[in-house]
Amino acid sequence: SKLRPDLLLTFFSELAASPPGSRELYLWYARGYLGGTIPRELSPGESDDNVIEKLLKLVNTIGLEQKRSGDAELKEFMRQVRTFLTARRLKMFNAYIRGASLDRARFLHAIILRNRGLTDQTKTALLEAIDVAHPELHAAPETDEESDEVEIREDIIYTTLQGYHKREAELRHILETAIPEVAEELGRAAGFGDISENAEYSAALEKQGFLMGRLQELRHDVERARVIDAAEVTTDKVVIGTRVQLQNESAGGAESFSILGPWDVDLERGVISYHSPVGRGLLGRKIGDTVEIELPDGSVSYRVTGIESAGELTSSEPV
Repeated sequence: SKLRPDLLLTFFSELAASPPGSRELYLWYARGYLGGTIPRELSPGESDDNVIEKLLKLVNTIGLEQKRSGDAELKEFMRQVRTFLTARRLKMFNAYIRGASLDRARFLHAIILRNRGLTDQTKTALLEAIDVAHPELHAAPETDEESDEVEIREDIIYTTLQGYHKREAELRHILETAIPEVAEELGRAAGFGDISENAEYSAALEKQGFLMGRLQELRHDVERARVIDAAEVTTDKVVIGTRVQLQNESAGGAESFSILGPWDVDLERGVISYHSPVGRGLLGRKIGDTVEIELPDGSVSYRVTGIESAGELTSSEPV
């Protein structure tokens, strides 16, 4: 091809960032990327996971629009997407889903199940493919009625509304500001001469790869996010969304922690993540319980003296 590499990179970056703005082009891109005819180096930071997810979300959006408008062109586009996903007895989709993680399979199962652009027949075919590749998807979790342990679902990121807004703002900044800026940098750097020995071009290309990777990560995170509802937080035991008063049995003195999500951590205010050693150790404990928690620099013993709903859940200030 005689097209300049920087123009190709910019073209694919912009296309990947905004599928609804060019639906036919995005379907062409998805076919090429997943089929191997579009070189992966032209879409740094892209992945099969991301392309499949965006295609499913795009056809859902188009499905809603088509039901309102009755547009024949939108109906034809949805047919083309369905044909692509189920082509040759789902050869591409089967190959993809077999290599996907259980969390990813669970996530796609939910997207497909409620998709407005897929027919019932297509949904059934895709969901059966997921079930065959991941039979453990619907396995009932082992339960112990006497256990006070609090299950932490790895496919969900619990967060306050403030934490969610921070993550969403970062995503919008990368998509609307940082990626267009680096595309301009690539264009300017390409004008300096041979890109094979162009330090400015290489630096801009590396920056673009980082941004695309971060964009993919943030999109996945935001999709998995669940805002903690203060009205649903119980205080009979320590759960995500509670403020816990403690007596430090090891060093003496009182301490307190709000156990929230990883996007809400503020150690100066005593806000810790439910993924942290202390957070995990306290989950499920009741007033009067004593727990020994292993830390990197030793162990600490805490006695739970009080449990209440975390004030950060109703705060209007950023956590």
